[in-house]
Amino acid sequence: MKERIVFFTCIVLTCLFSPLSSQEVDTRSCVSTYTNQTVSSSVSVLGCNTLAVQNVTVASNGNLSLSAPAQITINGPFEVKSGGILNIRQSQQMIFTYTYDASGNRTTRQFSAMASSLEAVPVDQEED
Repeated sequence: MKERIVFFTCIVLTCLFSPLSSQEVDTRSCVSTYTNQTVSSSVSVLGCNTLAVQNVTVASNGNLSLSAPAQITINGPFEVKSGGILNIRQSQQMIFTYTYDASGNRTTRQFSAMASSLEAVPVDQEED
């Protein structure tokens, strides 16, 4: 009798937890354009080969990451409000970081390249 209880308990537990383990992984598809958007949270956009961006605003609480294997082109209106974050990543893993003061004036611009160890290596830094 004890063996049957253990057996049925195992079957019940397997039935309960198997749907949790078989949930699909969240996969994002690539796009060729990203247009007419206002970003007010953390958003990552992956270009298939190239990525064309137009009429995009990154709000003060927004964080936009753009990446594409070959090329990223920003056409037309594009704005990053004070406090907003824009990351542009290409296959070379280039990252441009801009820092703004409380009045919205850019105080620093930094270009970094990612080394194979995935640590940021400053390449160029300009103070305004």
